[in-house]
Amino acid sequence: MSEIRNCVTTAQCQSVGSTMECCTNCQSNMQDNCSCEGCGPIGVSCGSIEDAVCLPILAEELFDSVISEKEDIGSLTNLTFTLDSLNPNLVAGQLVCIQQIGISYDFIGLAETVPVNSQIVINGQTFTLTPSSLFNVSTTPGTAINLFDELNGTITLQPPCCCNTPTQPGTRFRTIERNRAFQVANLRIVASGVIGCNRFTATAVTTNLAQPGTDAIPLSVFGITNMVFTGRICWPNNRNRMTLTDSYTPNLSVDCIVPTSNFIAPTAGGAGTFTANIDLSFIVDRRLYVSSREPVAVFTTPNAVIIKNGEIIG
Repeated sequence: MSEIRNCVTTAQCQSVGSTMECCTNCQSNMQDNCSCEGCGPIGVSCGSIEDAVCLPILAEELFDSVISEKEDIGSLTNLTFTLDSLNPNLVAGQLVCIQQIGISYDFIGLAETVPVNSQIVINGQTFTLTPSSLFNVSTTPGTAINLFDELNGTITLQPPCCCNTPTQPGTRFRTIERNRAFQVANLRIVASGVIGCNRFTATAVTTNLAQPGTDAIPLSVFGITNMVFTGRICWPNNRNRMTLTDSYTPNLSVDCIVPTSNFIAPTAGGAGTFTANIDLSFIVDRRLYVSSREPVAVFTTPNAVIIKNGEIIG
């Protein structure tokens, strides 16, 4: 185990009454933060291609995909910010100057309990998919109230009989997803700067914005509208049963926080507050995949070696 403390042997002592108090000067050895450690994917060291053999496997074969992106902006006026710590030097009425802003959250997704969030329309037919990648936002222990950011399902789609004799492997169909109402879990908006001549850090009070019994806030609270995703997907002509994977990658950012009040003195047990207007940006990357499980043949080398961090693991 590496040494984590490096203490100077010479102690500084002073006489206090009839006793002698000593303080040893200690210095911590600095080291890289654990989150800064780089990494790489698992590597494979293959043998000669002459040793390759062909093996049958069952794999997910991707036929087509649709990628779309939606964005919107939101805002909220006179949101209350509470200082993170009490500073006795602060005086009520002092000017609040915000210099840095930040945002964090645990999850952004769609409510599992809202049926329309799981529905997709393809060529005029409505299908219900199964939510996956669930995140529980319930504040009651033992109770599940889930958000999700991925849908999966296997559906059967009959091509329209009015189509001409196909000359391509597939036919393009229109897809529609309506009223996707996103929610954000455990939202935290932070502002730091100076009040008078004193530095501060404050956090927005957002618990009152959450849905009852949850820590999830509908983005509609900030004026961010429900989203509609459309596109055209290629469906194979030689089969009507395929698997859909519908995934969302949302991102919420804070653009600006403008104070609307001066510093408000704390009540008993508090640290003081101020109010501010906030501006937000929201963007969603949505990807819809059409695939099927198919037996395929792959070439592999029996003497291949799997390597991780320079060590052979298989």
